[in-house]
Amino acid sequence: MGAVLTFTPLVSTRFRRWLEAKIKIPFSLKHLWIMGTILLLVAFYQAWEDEYRKSQDLATEREFWKVQSYQKDASLRLRDEQLAVNVNTMAETMKGYAALSNKILDITKPEPLAIGTLQNSIDTTPSRGRYVYLLYVLTNHAISPVRVSVSCPGEVKSFRGWIAGQKMVMGTRSGLKNT
Repeated sequence: MGAVLTFTPLVSTRFRRWLEAKIKIPFSLKHLWIMGTILLLVAFYQAWEDEYRKSQDLATEREFWKVQSYQKDASLRLRDEQLAVNVNTMAETMKGYAALSNKILDITKPEPLAIGTLQNSIDTTPSRGRYVYLLYVLTNHAISPVRVSVSCPGEVKSFRGWIAGQKMVMGTRSGLKNT
């Protein structure tokens, strides 16, 4: 209709007369303009209706995405809160493990080595200068290998060592001087 109205000023009077003869009604350009205006108003209304429907769709879609965004934000906040709780729990657990480990190390730590001696000398033949000297070495742990250093101002005729409660002799030496 817009094209027809655009070209109406170019329509010749001869064409108008021919058209009036064919449709048997007096033809005026005013009728075209009225009809064009009505159709234009209908087109405006339809365009407005289309745009209104699109805006409603966009508003609905915006609300949908808004809700989706809020739900995502809520789930992220919940995840962050749970992560913080898990990190705190893990830190507390690690502190507990460290304390337990330290306690186990304290319990299982060996005592420091303690060595004690008991001495007993027995005079068997004082006129000949013979003495029997007993030296007991006591420890709080088993020691292996055992090394003992004994010194005497006189001659040592014999030396024996053994572990208490055992029948084996550790070693026997005779004829040692200032050892």
